Amino acid sequence: MSNKFRYRLQLRSEKWECCEVEFTDTPLHIAEEQGCIRFAMEMINLKPAYARKLNQQGLSHIHLAVEKRHKEMVLRLLEIDNDVVRVKGKNGETPLHYIHEDL
Repeated sequence: MSNKFRYRLQLRSEKWECCEVEFTDTPLHIAEEQGCIRFAMEMINLKPAYARKLNQQGLSHIHLAVEKRHKEMVLRLLEIDNDVVRVKGKNGETPLHYIHEDL
């Protein structure tokens, strides 16, 4: 097996590792925290598994969008996958818990 081929296999396996790690900040979480809607939407299109990923604080990207009051981001995320509101974060809370706290 050539080194070039071995390197490609390693890169492919590394690409999937982030989806297996329970808590990690993804580029989507960082984009969400900054309110970069276009970048976040492109990340979801390229890597749909990021949609349900929890960051190091145990929050999904929609938890962050609700917490930061990024209304447009929340609406766009719901257009792509309306089940993301059911993702449980830290302490088993869904994004709806965060909305309730603000009322």
